[in-house]
Amino acid sequence: MSLGTLVSAFRARVSHNPVRGLSFSYPDNTLRGAGLTEMIIQSAETADAGLADRELSLCQDYIDAHPETLFVFELGNEPNQTTDDAATARSKRLTTIRDVKPKYAVRPDGSLRSNLLWAINMPSQNDDGSYFNAFVNDFANDGLGNLLTGPNQPDVVTVHCYGFATLCRGDSQAPYKLMRLLPIPLW
Repeated sequence: MSLGTLVSAFRARVSHNPVRGLSFSYPDNTLRGAGLTEMIIQSAETADAGLADRELSLCQDYIDAHPETLFVFELGNEPNQTTDDAATARSKRLTTIRDVKPKYAVRPDGSLRSNLLWAINMPSQNDDGSYFNAFVNDFANDGLGNLLTGPNQPDVVTVHCYGFATLCRGDSQAPYKLMRLLPIPLW
């Protein structure tokens, strides 16, 4: 099996160093030459509009230089693993999409940046259900909507899978229990 067969997606991370600030880890040319077609850029652990804006500003030239690659900006990590409560985690993510996504929808030349999608990561398999419920419902009725409907829903939803056991659809703790509920793509 060739490297090109094995590599179609790559996860990059915007790194936060207290001394050096933000940095973006670019994939090397070996991966690009092997047929890299999708790249997930994982943002900071928690969602923040100002931070997401700075993170994407580091990446936008690279995104524009590779229009053949689909980039997915994953906003925050598994929300139940952060310090935010469920309602705050939902609000921060949807507010960030509302406030920051339009700025990066268009390239400097006026053309659409159609190779950049926005994703929100679902809670981990350890969620007690509160984050899942907050993300798929709009209990706050604040006009932000939710992951499934509304003006600020993400383009895709991501779920982190750490092994085969988390793929079992019969396991009520598995993150893929939500697949049948989501009308938008799940990555």
